[in-house]
Amino acid sequence: SVADQVISIGQDSAIVQDSKIIYKDFSGVYTITNIAKSTLTNGFQYTVALNAPNTKNPSWNYLTEDTSINSGLQLINNDDAIYLDDTYTVEEVGGDYIKLVDPVAVNVEWAQLTHLPNQSTESVELDITLDKLDPDAAWVGWHNIFMDGAEFAYFNIHFPNGLYRQNSKGGTSTAWTTGLIQYQYIDTEGTPIGQIYEVELGFTDQTRVPFGSTKIIELAARGSIRFRLCRTRTDMENNIQAEMRVKDVYLAKRSDKINYGNMTVIQSEAVGNDGLYSIKERKLNCLVTRKLKFDGVGALTPTNSAEQALIDLALDEYIGRRSMNELDVVQMKAEVAKIIAYFKSDKATEFSYTIDDPNLSFEEIAGMVASTVFCEPNRFGSKIQLQFEQPQENAVLLFNHRNKVPKSEKRTESWGVQNKYDGVEIEYTSPADDTRIKYIASDKTNPTNLMSIKSTGIRNEAQAKTRAWREWNKIRYQETSVQFDALDESEILLRNDKIIVADNTSIETQDGEVAEVDGLILVLSQDVVFEINQSYKVYLQLENGSVDMIDCFATEWTNEISLARPPQMPLVTEDGKYIKT
Repeated sequence: SVADQVISIGQDSAIVQDSKIIYKDFSGVYTITNIAKSTLTNGFQYTVALNAPNTKNPSWNYLTEDTSINSGLQLINNDDAIYLDDTYTVEEVGGDYIKLVDPVAVNVEWAQLTHLPNQSTESVELDITLDKLDPDAAWVGWHNIFMDGAEFAYFNIHFPNGLYRQNSKGGTSTAWTTGLIQYQYIDTEGTPIGQIYEVELGFTDQTRVPFGSTKIIELAARGSIRFRLCRTRTDMENNIQAEMRVKDVYLAKRSDKINYGNMTVIQSEAVGNDGLYSIKERKLNCLVTRKLKFDGVGALTPTNSAEQALIDLALDEYIGRRSMNELDVVQMKAEVAKIIAYFKSDKATEFSYTIDDPNLSFEEIAGMVASTVFCEPNRFGSKIQLQFEQPQENAVLLFNHRNKVPKSEKRTESWGVQNKYDGVEIEYTSPADDTRIKYIASDKTNPTNLMSIKSTGIRNEAQAKTRAWREWNKIRYQETSVQFDALDESEILLRNDKIIVADNTSIETQDGEVAEVDGLILVLSQDVVFEINQSYKVYLQLENGSVDMIDCFATEWTNEISLARPPQMPLVTEDGKYIKT
């Protein structure tokens, strides 16, 4: 069918009006409603019916009778038009012909030639252009890329061995090479549409180092495309190194978004070299400062504070899934203030790390954040708190024979350092260039057996050094280890609480209960022995679980002691009470 096709008429034509010859311009682009073919004695006649041509060109209003004119006609948008543009393999070249290898396999429109008179275009004027491609070139493609409204195509071209010409003395000079990109639009099914567009590539350089180059093509129209590439230079000499590969091809379009919400958009550019292409999956690390809701409820504030990070992680709907009622924010902030006062620097409270492991539990993440700032996370009741690991003046609980399982206590005295360590090596992230660097805490100049610590979240030297020396001091000053099974009273303890443990493996240990209280005189459940010229202290476990340490003296009775001052709380001596003194 040729209905509704478009025809182009171009030429001034003469008509007769009132016995005068008047020239009118009937040129224009018109829509065809029908073409009728009839047979003549010497050929064929075609009658072309136009659809309202006067609406395209007013000159048709002056044509009131049949007139013969000479005019050129050209079909410019015909569904049955034949487009033979493509790339073919030449089988044979004669004096006035070129024979192709199976052109129908390359372009199916060759099959439409069977509908032409004598199955030939010999009688038709054709503008044929032949472009000779490198016979040794290997096409890469066709490949389809789908993207609605695509405006640009990015081609990353890589030269794995550089680009250079080598002379007879082994030196190099500038070399060049060329390539060709072809692309064609495709529909949603991947079917090619319309003409094939070509973009030439040219590269000049003098280097043996692998490098890459990005070619950005502004597409003729918007839409998805298919593409292929090849090298087209045909006069390559043996002494030229110009191996060319395509690494990546992307489609892109301009974004009409101004605000991406709670998201940061970054565009990066990488230098194409062997190191880059050896990585299967590229990752981009950026230095950013978190913006978190202050104390979990306030305005977004840039911070690298550990307690603010822990609060945010705890409230995160996917990580901690806690509510504000489950966080002791006041206690956390007070504990962080203790850390700053103890070290005299807020560097000790920094946490600089991005949690990117989906397999970590919130308990593990909380421990990671807290350990960076020398703390332990704990739950007091239903609230999460922080506990700073620091020297404690008073013990929280006294363990003796009455709250330890009988014969469960084991003590180990060690001489020297555990596992014969001679120092601690900590690995942390340099704030200068993001490399992982190591710091060693040791008393020796050249230690050989180091305990290794790989930290997360430490990004300043002062924090790393402090952590290393604290860990080393724990190791070298530890002389006695105690292991025992405790009774129910131990449930009031938290990790890193200070305790006092009576040595019940020794018969010389003096411990027991308070049977009676008479002012400053305590009647004990066991006899005690006072040696001459020795001072003694008694450790009393009070009803709130704390321990009160008081100087004491002997009396005339072996099961009595006299206190230097009254206890901080009344002592519990009645039977049946949960905590007796």
